[in-house]
Amino acid sequence: MSLKKMIRKAISGALLFSVILCLVFTPMGTTYAYRGSKAASARSAGDDAGGGSGFVGKDETVYVLLDHDGKVLEERVVNRIYGKGDVEEIRDYGRYSSVRNMEASAEPKIDDGQIVWDGRLLGKGDIYYEGITDKELPVEISIKYFLDGREVDASSLAGRSGNLRIEMEIKNKLRVTRPITYESFAGHSVSREYEHYVPFLVQVSYPVDLTVFSDVRADEAVKVVTGKTMNLSFATFPYPDARVTFEMRGANIRLEPVTFTVIPQVPPVPDADMEDELVKMLDGVREIRSGLKQFGSGMQPLISGSRQMARGMQAFDEGISALVDGSKELEKNSGELMAGFDAGLNGFNELKDGLAKLAEGLSGVASGMGGLATSIGELSSAVDALSRVAGQLQRVVSSWASSMAPQVVRLGSINREMMAIAQNLVREQPEGSDLYNLGQMIIEQNRIIEDMGGAQGLMQGGMQMLQVINALKEGIDKLKEGLEGQLIPGIQAINNSTASLASGAGAILDGMEEYQKGQMAYRQGLAKYVEGVEGLNDGLYALKGNMSGLFTGMDSLIKALEKMDEGLNDMNSQGLSEMEEGVIRAIDDMRFAGALKRRMEELVDEYGSFMDNERNRNSSVQFIMRTKGVEYEQQGEEVQDTQNAQPGKNLWELLLDLLGL
Repeated sequence: MSLKKMIRKAISGALLFSVILCLVFTPMGTTYAYRGSKAASARSAGDDAGGGSGFVGKDETVYVLLDHDGKVLEERVVNRIYGKGDVEEIRDYGRYSSVRNMEASAEPKIDDGQIVWDGRLLGKGDIYYEGITDKELPVEISIKYFLDGREVDASSLAGRSGNLRIEMEIKNKLRVTRPITYESFAGHSVSREYEHYVPFLVQVSYPVDLTVFSDVRADEAVKVVTGKTMNLSFATFPYPDARVTFEMRGANIRLEPVTFTVIPQVPPVPDADMEDELVKMLDGVREIRSGLKQFGSGMQPLISGSRQMARGMQAFDEGISALVDGSKELEKNSGELMAGFDAGLNGFNELKDGLAKLAEGLSGVASGMGGLATSIGELSSAVDALSRVAGQLQRVVSSWASSMAPQVVRLGSINREMMAIAQNLVREQPEGSDLYNLGQMIIEQNRIIEDMGGAQGLMQGGMQMLQVINALKEGIDKLKEGLEGQLIPGIQAINNSTASLASGAGAILDGMEEYQKGQMAYRQGLAKYVEGVEGLNDGLYALKGNMSGLFTGMDSLIKALEKMDEGLNDMNSQGLSEMEEGVIRAIDDMRFAGALKRRMEELVDEYGSFMDNERNRNSSVQFIMRTKGVEYEQQGEEVQDTQNAQPGKNLWELLLDLLGL
C-alpha cells in the first residue's frame, strides 16, 4: 500500500464522529418512559387564558384505530386542560368534525377552529373533552403478515397454524427544510442544507399469547412474561423510516391488537465531543510537517555534496586506471631488466676470458639499459600523473570533510528527533491507529538508513578512503626514494663503467673488481626497485577494487537519499496536507452534528400540539395507535374483530379498552 493511500485511510479513520449520526437511524431495543407534560416555559409566548391572571396548560392524547395493515380507521383526540389562578376564558385551537365534553354537560363555543371554554370550569377540576378529526398523522404505519413465508391478509389468519412473521414499517412525515447553521473551525458561520425531521420515539407493544404461539423470535424487543402472556416492547426512532419485525410459531392463530405509542423525543445520542482530541491531532500533524520540512532542508546539501564527491571519485578512478596500466608495463619491463642484468653478471666472468665476449656482454647491457631508460621515463610520467590525481582527491576529500561532515551530523540529529517522535507515537497511540502506523513507518525508514550505514557509515567511508590515499602517497614516496636514491645512481655507475670498457680492454680488465662491486650494488638497488613496483601494483589493484565497491555504495547512497527526499516531499505536500485538511473537515462535521442535535431538541420542544402546533401553547402531545385484533372462535362461530365486539360501552369505556386499562 502506498504512503498516500495509507494516509487517506488514516483520514477516513479520523471521522469516527459519524457514529453519532448513525445512532439516529438505528432502531433500539429499549423502553422509554413517557416524558410527561411540558412546563409552561417550554413554549414560546402566548397565553391561552382569555383574561385573568391564571395559567392554563394542555395535554393532547391522540387515539388512533388502525386496520390490520396500518390504515387509519378513526382518530380521536382527548384534550386535558388544566390550570390555576384566575382564568376567565380558555381558548384552544384545532379543527374537529365534532367536540364532546367527556365529564360534564358544559359545551364550548366553536368558531373557525377555536374551541372556547368558560375558565370557571377549572374551579371544578380539569377539563376533558374529545374531538373527532381526520387530520394527517405525523407518522405512517404499514403492516404486513407472512405465514410460512407467504404474505397473507390478517383476517385470513384466524384458526390457521404455521410460522407467522409480522413486519411493520414506520415512516416519519414531518420533514424540515431549514438549513443547519454552525461555526466552522476557521471561525466562519456556515449554513448547510440538510434534510431532517421532527424526531419521534415510537414504542411498539404486542402481547403474545403463549397458549397460541411459541418459538418467539424478536431480537430487538424487550420481553416481559406475565403468566401466559409475553409482552414484546420495541422502541425505535423513524428518521425517516424504521422497521420492526418479529416471528413466532402459532397453532389456531388469533391476533391481539398491536399498540404504537408515539412521543416527540430526541434519540439518546451519546455525548461524544471529540473536538479537543481532533485539535490535538491537528497540532501533531502540523508539528510532523514542520519536522519533515526541517529534515528535508538538510537533505539537499547532503545530496549535492554526495554528488560532488562522486564526481571527484570518478576522476580519481580514471587516474588510478592510468596508473595501473603504466604499472603493468613497468612491471613487464622490470622483469626483462632483471633477466638482462642477470645475464650480464653471468657473462662478467667470461669477460675475463676474452674481449670478444665482453663486447657481446656490453651489447646486452646496452640493450637492457635502453629498455630500462624507457621504463623509467614511463614510470616517471605515471608517478607524476598519480601525484596530481592524489592531490586532487585529497582536496576533494578535505572539502567533503569540511563542508559535508556538519551536514551529516545535523542529519543524524534530525533523524534522532524524528525517531523520538515516532517512538512516542507508537507508545502513546492505540495500535492500528493512523498515527501509530505513521510512527511505525518512520521507525522502519530509520532502520533502513541504519542498515545502509547511516551518517556514521558515511563518515567511516570517508575516513577509509583518506587512509587509502595516505597509503598511496606513502608508496609513491618510497618509489621516488628508490628511483632517486638507488636506481638512478646505479644507472650512472653502469654508464661510467660502460665508458671505461669502451676506452680499452686493458682499462676494463684493470677495473673489473670495481665494476663488479658496482654491479652488485646496482643489482641490490634493482631488486628493491622491482619489489617496490610489485608492491605498487598490489596496492593499485587493491585500491581499484575498493574504488569499485565505493562507487557502487556511493551510487546506492545517492539514489537512497534522492528517494528519501522525494518521499518526504510527497508525505509533506500530499499525505500530511490531506490529513490536515481531513482533520479540519472532521472538526467541522462534528460541529455540524452538534448543531443538528440542538436543532432536533428545538424541534421536539416546539412540537407540542397535533391539532394546531402554531397556536396552541403550553401543550404536550402523544399518540396512541392500535390495530384491530382477530379472534378465532371455535365450535363454528365466526371470526370477530375485537374492537367491534363490545356492545353496551360508552365512548370513554371504549377508549379505556383501547389503552388496555
